Amino acid sequence: MVKLFCILLLSMSAAALAQNTTRVQQLFQSAKTWQAEFKQESLGKDGHVQQTIHGKIAISRPGKFRWEVIKPFQQFIISNGKNVYFYDPDLKQVIVKSLPQTLSSTPAALLTGDTTAWQRFNVTRTKPDSALQTNLEWWTAKPKDSQQEAGIQEIALGLGTSELEQMRIKDALGQITVIRFTTIQRNATLPARTFQFEAPANVDVIDEAALQKK
Repeated sequence: MVKLFCILLLSMSAAALAQNTTRVQQLFQSAKTWQAEFKQESLGKDGHVQQTIHGKIAISRPGKFRWEVIKPFQQFIISNGKNVYFYDPDLKQVIVKSLPQTLSSTPAALLTGDTTAWQRFNVTRTKPDSALQTNLEWWTAKPKDSQQEAGIQEIALGLGTSELEQMRIKDALGQITVIRFTTIQRNATLPARTFQFEAPANVDVIDEAALQKK
């Protein structure tokens, strides 16, 4: 589940745009809220799809997001801007982490309005190879310090005419995850309950955020 969280949609803060602005950064900066449906495929080293999941994502900058896997199983990752809740209904378990604790060294920090997140990546325009859709505009974000960015080698971002349509993430082991976004809505009003979470009854709650404060 943590791996899913680390490859969520990227976003951007105004402070980090002060220098070296690119179209991809401008696109993220202009979205106060962003929601979409997604299809995520995990590829083996042979390029064949090993797992496919479907779900929905919602973001409200800074710091709030909801990543909901709908099928073939259910999983939720929800941030209220302070804590992040990892809920697995099948395991009947909730893990609670503080937002800074969870994001400080992962690409997911980019989606929350982290003012220094983009400074940890080199972002460049990329020509699509045979693995990338040629009708999209591609940008690649590579961590400047691969030891600190959750084992991510690179994140390729495919832009359509007005939206991020695809992400392709390569991890330190060379495994590929592809996420395609559809039914995209930008700057829509999202209900506050979208980013709220209450643990259901009879569910184990592991509150690492509270333990960290002690």
